[in-house]
Amino acid sequence: MQITKHLSESAVKRMADEAYCPLCEGCVAEPFVESACWNYVQCTSCGAVFLRPSPSPEELRTYYNQSYMVPMEAYAQGTRRNAPPLLRKLAQKFPAKGKLLEIGSSYGFFLEAARREGWDVAGIELDDQTSRYGRDRLGLKIFSGTLESEISRLEPPYDVIASFHVIEHVADPIRFLERCQELLTGKGGTLVLKTPNVASWIAKKTGSSWQWLSAPAHIHLFSPGTLELALRKSGFRVERIWSRRGDAHNNLFELVCGAGRYMASRKRGLVENHGRRTWSDRWQVNVAKAVSEAVYYPLGLMVDPWLGGQGLQPELVAIADVRE
Repeated sequence: MQITKHLSESAVKRMADEAYCPLCEGCVAEPFVESACWNYVQCTSCGAVFLRPSPSPEELRTYYNQSYMVPMEAYAQGTRRNAPPLLRKLAQKFPAKGKLLEIGSSYGFFLEAARREGWDVAGIELDDQTSRYGRDRLGLKIFSGTLESEISRLEPPYDVIASFHVIEHVADPIRFLERCQELLTGKGGTLVLKTPNVASWIAKKTGSSWQWLSAPAHIHLFSPGTLELALRKSGFRVERIWSRRGDAHNNLFELVCGAGRYMASRKRGLVENHGRRTWSDRWQVNVAKAVSEAVYYPLGLMVDPWLGGQGLQPELVAIADVRE
């Protein structure tokens, strides 16, 4: 049981200010990435990386309303690429399909793909504009809000919960995972997660310029080990955790972009906030992206499988079952 359940709000806040680790409950951390605005620290006991000071609800609302954007076409392309193999894997575990909940369903494209395969689907999405698209244009059952705010409207138990690039955004990842566990069926209920890999090769090479630091949106950053720790503490049996390129750019392009962000941050005296629209939105970068893909492709055929086998690709994927 979590210590935080027995502490007052003021005590929890004080421990958070002292770099209290949300995973192992240790109270000692060392700097991981520092900037003029936000600092990431790393727990010296378990290796968890998290943002301190933690952003307030007001700061997060301002950020998401003014700076955070999910491009529809890029999201659709990623879903077309990534949904089929995942749905095939889930079909092996659940031949008769069943009920699937996606937390952080965005426009609803993954839910739409799952529905076509025979799943009974529902979703939760914080952004009202994107959730409205899924409801109105795709005819999906998507609730606008967070898991905590919408949990009373859900219809558990679910056979599968999918949550892609959400856990890094939540203030209390253990509580989030415990909620998921409660909503799943008994033994065999499955959780599928995707999240940035702070232990990836590109994260280590680009440091404070890594694209997926993205403070203040990304409050917690996971490695394969800390993600497994969080899942086990929340009542899951980990089936598999692996790394892949996922939605990230190729490593060559990220190295170039990381150097550009670093130079820009040195010039301004602060680390770039990667969630905002910056120089990386210029048309020249789109050209560089295409060129880097062509140059990196033959190298990637050899390098990417090796990085994936070593757990060093930029995105983590985890499949875990409810443990009884």
